[in-house]
Amino acid sequence: MIDDSMKEDFYIEALEMFEMAEVGLLNIDRGEGFEENFNLIFRSFHNLKGAAGMFDLQALQAHMHKLETLFEETKSECRLSKVQIDFFLDGVDCAKLLLEGKESSFSFVDHMTDLNDVKLNAKVHEEKVEKAHKEIDLFEDRKNQSLIFVVDDEPVIVEILTDALQNADCKIVGFNSGKELLENLDQNPDLILSDIKMPELDGLNLLKRLSEIRMDLPLIFISGYITKDAMVEALSLGAQGFVEKPIDIDYVKKITSLVIRRYKAHKLLNKSIDYMLYQFSDLDSYLEESGKENIRKSLKNDLESILEQRKILKAVS
Repeated sequence: MIDDSMKEDFYIEALEMFEMAEVGLLNIDRGEGFEENFNLIFRSFHNLKGAAGMFDLQALQAHMHKLETLFEETKSECRLSKVQIDFFLDGVDCAKLLLEGKESSFSFVDHMTDLNDVKLNAKVHEEKVEKAHKEIDLFEDRKNQSLIFVVDDEPVIVEILTDALQNADCKIVGFNSGKELLENLDQNPDLILSDIKMPELDGLNLLKRLSEIRMDLPLIFISGYITKDAMVEALSLGAQGFVEKPIDIDYVKKITSLVIRRYKAHKLLNKSIDYMLYQFSDLDSYLEESGKENIRKSLKNDLESILEQRKILKAVS
């Protein structure tokens, strides 16, 4: 049931789940309701464990399983000490490293009671809390702000579009070649505005490369002139629209806003489906072990049907 587009989405979704866990831990540290925040953190750990298993990230799956098991031990106490909060914040930081394929030196305990005799270092605790707050703020800023890549071999065009579109809700990053843009895709843009005629890697070949790497990433072409054949090819490759030169700034603002809203709506739908699949990962094992094969097959067929419909939606959007 796993496809490449799901793997692309998982990294961003994992960061959101890490953020939810950190928010819950900081809320408890401030003395806010334990039960509500416990459920928030537990769901994050549980979904991350299931997702890591789906994508065969064994080290991350094992790490999240241990964190989840230890965290569940705190439920009966209805509280977390500051030492325990530091422990789980460190655990989340190490999970982020494992997500990136890096090594982690996190030291687990056998049971949460093993931390009872650990003396709190107030300064270290404040530093960990402050670090978590900064990471959450940075992530929220990025999540709420759209990122647009603009690529044109004419620097003046990049400058015009940057000045026109950059605001509190939209960040613009400009490039003068398609190759340079491809090298920065790890920034996860929400939209690309690209010239068609460029040396080395023209707009159509850039779109072909993008469709191989991230088929769902929307692109709008900028051109002084485009043939009908080129337009048909661009649309068949997934281009979302065209902007003629000289550039009509009002039109650019309208079409970029429309395409980004549609793209984010699709991402939200995909996230909901992915979360459902992460939950199914554990449920599938339980149903198999319980001998409830009919229910298991029925759920699996329903999920495969949903995924097939999603593929069709992506192909025509």
